[in-house]
Parts: sequence; structure tokens; C-alpha cells
Amino acid sequence: MTVTSAALVGLTVSPGSASLAKGLSLGFTATGSYSDGTTWDVTEQASWTSSDPGTVEVSMVGGSRGRARALLVGAATVTAAVGAVLGTAVLTVSQPQLVAIDVTPPSPSVAKGLTVRLFATGRYTDASTRDLTTLVAWTPSDPLVASISNAPGTEGTATGLETGTATLTATLGLTA
Repeated sequence: MTVTSAALVGLTVSPGSASLAKGLSLGFTATGSYSDGTTWDVTEQASWTSSDPGTVEVSMVGGSRGRARALLVGAATVTAAVGAVLGTAVLTVSQPQLVAIDVTPPSPSVAKGLTVRLFATGRYTDASTRDLTTLVAWTPSDPLVASISNAPGTEGTATGLETGTATLTATLGLTA
């Protein structure tokens, strides 16, 4: 009788299911189960595909094999294959998430009694931006030095009240 090396009999992709905001990425791993009861990480040996490459793109580049990037809202099955042995996982892509709010101008200066208009721009996980000026809550760190309007039509308009420095903050779940 001739005994050969252990054969690959199963493939598990981890995580088995995941959710990710559009624009983000997630590394999947492939673990091979062998006929002798051992398991090995075969992520770099596996061929990776997506059931919908327009929604989820999976890298085949060495060092980042199995890294999935969320391109469009939806879902796709991620498959790892080593020979005829397959393993799958499902990745659901959600709407892009707000990651930062940029306030412009960043360090305004205004004479006492005058106004300056500030703008809030949201940055999202998919690299998109959105004007949030009318959606954020504006607050000054020192209401004796500066005021800032939240009134419809004048949102983000700051008025210099006294000589000094005040931080003007825009908040919408995040602070900028």
C-alpha cells in the first residue's frame, strides 16, 4: 500500500458572513481541512472570486488575496477555491458611512461685530462628500466671544461678539 500526503477535503471562508459600508474593505481568510484532521491557512493559495464583481471586488494580488472591497450597495457571495474544493461567504454592502466633518474656512478670523459664513462638508467611507451645512448643529466653545447660527437660511453664520478665541463646532453624530 502507498500512502500519499493528506488531501484537502474542505474549505472554510471566514468570516462566513459580514456587512460592510460602501468604500470599505475586509480581509477574508480560507482555512483548508485535510484528510488527516489538520487545518491550514490557504488564503494565499486560494483563487478568489465574487458572484457580483460590481458590488464586491476580491483581490487576487499576493499579500492581499481574499481582501474584499465594497463597491456598491447590495450583496455578493465571496468564493475561495483550491482545486475543486470551494468555500463561500456572503458580504452585504450597506450605504456609505460618515467618517468626518470638515469645517471651512478652518480658522476664520472676523472683526468684532462682523460675520463670517462657515460650511460643513461630510466625508464618507466611499470617498464621497456632501454639504452638511444646513444639517449639522453649530455650537461655539465660548458664546461670549462668538455666536453661530442654526436658524434656517443662516446656518453656519458666525458673529464676532468680543475679542478672543472660540472654537466653532459642527456636530452630526460626529464632531468637527
